[in-house]
Amino acid sequence: MEEDMGDEWLSKRKSRIINWFKNPYNLLFVGILVLAFTIRLYVFFITKNQVLWWDEAGYFSQAKAYVANIPSGKMPGTEIIVPIFWAMLYKINPTEILARFGQLIISFLLVVVTYFAGERLFDKQTGLIAGFFIACNGVALFFTGRLLIYSWPPLIITAILLFFYKGYVLNQGKKYTYLSIFLTSFGIILYSTCFLAIPIIILFLLFTEKLKFLKNKELWKMGIIGFLPLIIYFIFSQINYGYIHPRFAVAEGVLSNISPDWGNIFAYFNMAPHMFGWLWIILFLIGLIGFLKLFLIFDLIIKGKSNKKDNAELFVLIWFLIVAGFYTSYLTFSRAYDAFLLPLFPVFGIICARGSLRIKKMLPKSNKFFVFLLILFVLIAGAYQINYGNKLIKAKVDSFTQVKEAGIWIKTHSNLEDIVISQSVPQNIYYSERMTYPPPSTQEEFESMIHLFKDII
Repeated sequence: MEEDMGDEWLSKRKSRIINWFKNPYNLLFVGILVLAFTIRLYVFFITKNQVLWWDEAGYFSQAKAYVANIPSGKMPGTEIIVPIFWAMLYKINPTEILARFGQLIISFLLVVVTYFAGERLFDKQTGLIAGFFIACNGVALFFTGRLLIYSWPPLIITAILLFFYKGYVLNQGKKYTYLSIFLTSFGIILYSTCFLAIPIIILFLLFTEKLKFLKNKELWKMGIIGFLPLIIYFIFSQINYGYIHPRFAVAEGVLSNISPDWGNIFAYFNMAPHMFGWLWIILFLIGLIGFLKLFLIFDLIIKGKSNKKDNAELFVLIWFLIVAGFYTSYLTFSRAYDAFLLPLFPVFGIICARGSLRIKKMLPKSNKFFVFLLILFVLIAGAYQINYGNKLIKAKVDSFTQVKEAGIWIKTHSNLEDIVISQSVPQNIYYSERMTYPPPSTQEEFESMIHLFKDII
């Protein structure tokens, strides 16, 4: 009897899988996943032995110091979750190889989550094009091969927003809402900019529900439970660092020493062709035009009379404006760096997808030639970005080779307690395993360094 039930269950499972693959959209999704993983595996093999950059060495020397008796190149204000994770991988295999493969998985998961975000908000076609954009984007591919945390926030923010929309907006299960809140809590601990998911969600709720969501007892319960890890972390951080979050120390230093430079505000606009490519920008602009109708029906949104599609477009527009607005404002105190903007890439891809489908909708249904041209346009845009990413990766793969060689030489020709003076501080700490300081730039710094090292000298 049990054997018959087992055979029946297996037969039904096989039938569901076969029917799933009969859907052409599902086949395309699998094809995009295969493409995304293959490209990232290629990046992994090219970059698995490349030398660490400054920030990479800062994170990974911290990870190395957790499992070995060596100095740490930890940079002020950096979060500790990812270095601890990398330390566990380093304990298993004392090289960078497992951490680099982990970056491949994070980058691959971003493709998956972006697809599901587009599919859940709109439809499978939107998810496919958005996922394809992330799969091929040259900047995303480049940072797949770097031991930096910049690839983590776009994944976490997109997952937070996806689960919130599934659980709360579409009411497809409280577990998704719980997961969204927990991920927000974990994400902020992991990297501070994951907090951007909070204003996106709150602003969307204010527009669609006004203040009604504040009366939702279940939501308050979820919030208290989900944010408990973050509250504990804030207490831990305040006790150990004097700030509820390590990044606040960096922010305070930046804001106290640098005046706003509003001339930087358009820097990312100038970098857009480099980050996205002109073909994708065209699709993005066409997609953005379609969102302008939200201003015409804004009264319906406020009154709660808007439909599911309008709410999804509002959600995506808020998502884009909050992330783009934050980093554009941040530029007045900082510098433009394409990695900073990675959290914008998934929503950019979704808007590109809406632009593509807007074009398709305007084409004559009886003329498949124009649809073919549109598909070809998207494929060319993807191929161009893959080629761009490949060139960028290969151009930088040998960077700082001499720094690594110098560090290894110092390690073999010095004692553990020796101190090194070098411009490449975290890199030399990682490769030489010796405490390293930057060279003094003033007489006062030189005298202070002499006083610090007098017992050794």
